[in-house]
Amino acid sequence: MSSTAEIVTNRESWRAGADNLLLACAELKAGQTVLVISEPAIWVERAAIDFIAERARALGAKVKCVWTGRPAGPDAIEPALAQAIRDADITIFNHMMGAMLRFRPIEGHGIRVLYYATTGALLDSEFSRVPFGLWAKAGGLIAKEINAARRWRITCPLGTAMEGTVPEAERAQAGVIGQMP
Repeated sequence: MSSTAEIVTNRESWRAGADNLLLACAELKAGQTVLVISEPAIWVERAAIDFIAERARALGAKVKCVWTGRPAGPDAIEPALAQAIRDADITIFNHMMGAMLRFRPIEGHGIRVLYYATTGALLDSEFSRVPFGLWAKAGGLIAKEINAARRWRITCPLGTAMEGTVPEAERAQAGVIGQMP
């Protein structure tokens, strides 16, 4: 376990990862409202999430943090929380709820980010500092290939072997994958 002095010293190195999230990905502007939804889990450290919220405040945002358990599914999200997501300019999900909302999006025009650098070690890592524009460009190129596919195949060393075809109607309707509504 790190000493308190080490934790405080290391937090400044988290800024690049937090800024990549807030400025490059979420396009935060001063005066915007940011809703940070986090799940109490071993892969989500309060110190890292608090740092992100503090950094957003330092950049001029109005920030609300919510810690909540995992709902049974997208239909089980509390109405007050769904309204807060609708109202926020930016919602950052440090929570599996963000992934669930791909199946039942909540209306609203705010930017929504499913974030994975939810520990101090990840926030301090090169992963969190890779420029968001690079991730977006790579994701777009991958999506283009996937959306143009006629056949698919998934394998893994543990024995998974699945394959199939993509019906023409589904290929024609495919949008860019990987973006959250």
